[in-house]
Amino acid sequence: MLEKSYPADFLQVILGVHDRNAEFVERQLGVRVSSRGEVLFLSGAPDSEVACGEAMEQLFALHRAGMRVGASDLKTVINLRQEGFQ
Repeated sequence: MLEKSYPADFLQVILGVHDRNAEFVERQLGVRVSSRGEVLFLSGAPDSEVACGEAMEQLFALHRAGMRVGASDLKTVINLRQEGFQ
């Protein structure tokens, strides 16, 4: 299991209402996504955990830079990673 800490507001936006975005990530990457407070938990095959963790880091970098990050950005990053872009 991989654990990463992020601000709660970032996780709320990224995971979506009723964790709908988390469900998308789970389906696409085969990794279980959950959060508790400011901690994101990723559970699955090690390479899936790493891929998901790296995608979250990319999105968080945009968030830190002041950009609004949402569901469409999450889906784009995940889809690009599946196509081999990093």
